[in-house]
Amino acid sequence: MYNLENPYLSIVVVVRNDDYGGRLLDKIQVFINSIYELANRYRIYIEIIFVEWNPPKENKLLKECLIFPSSNYCFSRFILVPRELHEFLNKNPKIYLYEYLGKNVGIRRAKGEFILITNPDNLIGEGIFRKVSSMNLQHGIFYRAGRYNINQVIDPNLKYYKFYLEFAKKHIIDWRGYILYYSGNKWFIKYNPIKWIKDFWVNILSLIPKYYPYFPPALCTPGDFILMSKKDWFKVKGFLERIPYSYTGGDGVLIHWLLVNNLKQVYWINNPFTKDTCLYSQPQNNRKKEYTLSLEEQNIYFEILKNKSSFRWNDDDWGLRRYDLEEFIL
Repeated sequence: MYNLENPYLSIVVVVRNDDYGGRLLDKIQVFINSIYELANRYRIYIEIIFVEWNPPKENKLLKECLIFPSSNYCFSRFILVPRELHEFLNKNPKIYLYEYLGKNVGIRRAKGEFILITNPDNLIGEGIFRKVSSMNLQHGIFYRAGRYNINQVIDPNLKYYKFYLEFAKKHIIDWRGYILYYSGNKWFIKYNPIKWIKDFWVNILSLIPKYYPYFPPALCTPGDFILMSKKDWFKVKGFLERIPYSYTGGDGVLIHWLLVNNLKQVYWINNPFTKDTCLYSQPQNNRKKEYTLSLEEQNIYFEILKNKSSFRWNDDDWGLRRYDLEEFIL
């Protein structure tokens, strides 16, 4: 029996009140408002876990800057990773937040039977909530979904989810997922056909021998949406915590690790007409150029495939298990 003490779903994000990407508080407020509204609508017991990593000393904690709607189905937990602990763990003074280590902190402390890893600048499509509300999620499977990029930040004062979604659909600029999408009564192809054929060869067909017996996984924006059972997250021990992989390419490395641990990938296909089984990613003013894999990270992919379960992953203390971290419930 699910309830607020025993939620069906935990949603984990890593945050820091440094206005990364611009208008960060507005983006997080939209994230909160939409999840609370859809949890109430579909009667899904959900906890949102905000892992607040290395909060800037000059700014308030995020829980003091946000509004939390009333709900009988959703609540928020803030888990604080203090500056002192970050400095103890940190091997690069230019890095202020370790996203994937932070996500492990949330996974390790989550209460839900299933755990979704995402980012707080995403608007989650209603179709995803419909699938989750069916209570048909399975163990042994990790679920993925694609993402639209939009070019305007959603105003949280629009208040209701349907207005958030309408606004997002009007400001689509790109799709990160399968090739075709539909917008404004027109079909769009992410790449021109000649380039798509070339990319299909480079990214899929040429990799089949290297990945055999696994089919080359979908590696487009995996860090935005990975959903699987808590049991399976604990089986694989979360994201790889070895620096630098916990900072940049940790999501792609994880996908390979899930495959060799015999977890099946299910990619939720977005309906190109309703455009709701997906995410909408709000713009970031200081977003770096699109991330590409380094040779070192490609090597670790194939090292995982070669060594399989004998690959050196995390120890039993993954997710900062030994640390008693301060927590706030709202």
